[in-house]
Amino acid sequence: MARANGDARNLCESCACLGGILFKEGDIEGARNYYREAHDASPGNPYPLGNYISCELLLNRDTSVLGHFRYAIGEAENICRRQIEVKANIPWAFYDLSCFALFRSDTDSALALMLAGAIRSLDSWMIRSAQSRPASWMEKGIELYGLEEYLRAVSLAADFREGGIGKEEDRPSTADRVLIVAGDCDEEHLVSPDVSEALLATLGSFRGIVVSGGTRSGVSRIVGEAQARNPSITSIGYLPGAAASLDGGAVVPDDRYTTLVRTDGTSFSIREALRYWRDLKERGIGIGQVRMIGIGGGPISGLEYRLALACGARVGLVDGSGSAARAFLDDAFLCEAAGSEALDGSRESLERFVNG
Repeated sequence: MARANGDARNLCESCACLGGILFKEGDIEGARNYYREAHDASPGNPYPLGNYISCELLLNRDTSVLGHFRYAIGEAENICRRQIEVKANIPWAFYDLSCFALFRSDTDSALALMLAGAIRSLDSWMIRSAQSRPASWMEKGIELYGLEEYLRAVSLAADFREGGIGKEEDRPSTADRVLIVAGDCDEEHLVSPDVSEALLATLGSFRGIVVSGGTRSGVSRIVGEAQARNPSITSIGYLPGAAASLDGGAVVPDDRYTTLVRTDGTSFSIREALRYWRDLKERGIGIGQVRMIGIGGGPISGLEYRLALACGARVGLVDGSGSAARAFLDDAFLCEAAGSEALDGSRESLERFVNG
């Protein structure tokens, strides 16, 4: 009927619906054909385009097909951004954008957008839904740059948000409290002396696990110093492999930490955060036991803040510390999410956040 009437909108919706039915039945080629017709009827529509590309990848197992969709992806991305501006189609606009970023091999943007979608998702099933399409690419051996990290991040967010991991009320011991300290970890962006002293004092009275970067730079150094002063904390540093570098210089591990955990990376990346969240999951730590303090930081820290919020943790960002913390606090839409708050950097604000 839609074809006969020339009704492009109804044709797009009908064909996309039929494509979804066939996809669930395992008829990828049939689904591809309907998604293609839906895309032809509404070329800028992100939903049929994303699924059309996905089916092409699954059928051909060749990422060279992505080059044929460059212009269409750009048009769909513009629509997604306009949807986000008016708070429409949330969280799906974020998830669609994240997949398009994966198609462009822009891993950091893909992770940031996916995690923003997870933060704004009202229930874990929404996150699982966003996981299914990229998971099918991984199962078919389709090589997209950053796909492994993307799937690990979305899986962790869904797992923690489902609430089946070590509920807080079942684990009252202070030994199970976890404080993640993230942010500036290079000598170019030094943590202010006032914030440094406030954090040291806060850690001086803390009992539990403290997670940070494990180096003698930035906020990681402060955690090492706190460990030397306070044997009641268990500090765990996550850092890249032995040959890693930090902003062109060699990484200097802080042996004052209780434990240093190496990833397989050659430089700092989201892999360290993915590893410590996996370890917390395996320990059965309840998300209600986890707090994160963020002080400044760059793109990697920004992803750490988003991952923590996506998992359901409370995140306190020191206002005035600049860079990623400031950018996050300036994003009113994300800051509306429960669990994020601005801290003034004083000992009182840090202790209130950690112990609240």
